[in-house]
Amino acid sequence: MKAGDPSEKILSAEQLRRRCGEWRVQGKSIVTTNGSFDIIHPGHIESIRSAASFGDVLIVGINTDASIKRYKAHNRPFIPQIERALQIACLPWVDAVHIFDEDTPDRFIMDARPSVHCKGSQYKPPIIEEPSVRAVGGIVQFLPMVEGVSTTDLSDRVFESQLMRYGVGVRNYVIAHKDFAQSSSADAFEKLKIVTADALRNGKTLFFCGNGGSAASAQHFSAEFIGRFKMERQALPAIALTVDTSIITSIGNDYGYDEVFARQLEGLGKPGDVLFCMSTSGGSKNVVRALEMALRQGMITVCFVGANKGPVHDLSQYPIVIPSFETTVIQEMTDHLLHRMCDEVERAICLPR
Repeated sequence: MKAGDPSEKILSAEQLRRRCGEWRVQGKSIVTTNGSFDIIHPGHIESIRSAASFGDVLIVGINTDASIKRYKAHNRPFIPQIERALQIACLPWVDAVHIFDEDTPDRFIMDARPSVHCKGSQYKPPIIEEPSVRAVGGIVQFLPMVEGVSTTDLSDRVFESQLMRYGVGVRNYVIAHKDFAQSSSADAFEKLKIVTADALRNGKTLFFCGNGGSAASAQHFSAEFIGRFKMERQALPAIALTVDTSIITSIGNDYGYDEVFARQLEGLGKPGDVLFCMSTSGGSKNVVRALEMALRQGMITVCFVGANKGPVHDLSQYPIVIPSFETTVIQEMTDHLLHRMCDEVERAICLPR
């Protein structure tokens, strides 16, 4: 290893304590800052440069890959810890780098014993490590942010540019999936899978309805339960309210098209049964009437609806909102989510034959 190699700046906990002791003997003031520093951008550079101005020696603490997965996301970091540490070590304002695995930088701070600990202004006081900074006689200094740059923003821009290679339709579908995963509907969907499994265990029936493409989905997913999804098993009770032309035309003729689903539920629905409604607009009158009847019958109500929401959303105990206004995206995501539900419900309640 040649002299001046930036890897020499990367210190273990023991090396950090020893080096900091030497700097203090020399009368040098120590500054610390910390972060994941995943995909270095101008905001990182500026915060490190600013932090260095508060003392004689700057030490940067970097989270391990494992700790980033714990507090950010399972698919982060993008850059492995040793490469991130080397990138930071190459900066001229940095005197040392320490990689720590803890969820907070408290041990790092206790080892370095800084006079000043710097954090970005996106964090609001009191920060979690402030007691440790105070305990070693230091102060916390907040640094101004560079607006419009972050690792998340950069990764989103790269992600979008890659998606555009496959066309706008694919881009919109994937973005909707991403937004859905961060929405309250994702939690509602997890609860819905449990509610559906419990209903089937208790001998209840699943009903499905919708218009046009949603009618096709109603038939599709009732078939997945009556037939099978992946496992050889006994049939599960599920009915599509869209298939009996004699019933639909007679109700439409005698009572009007708005009643074609509600009238069937009045005759078939029982307390504890589950009604799944698919409506891209959220305003289909026959679906609204079906939900009203289901609630009157003591059924559990569910809707898969687009970002318009509408009255269908308000009548559903488990509204699953697809974050899109595009009919194709709403329908495709609805089918994807219902496939997931079929898979998990089937595995939860059924033993293979």
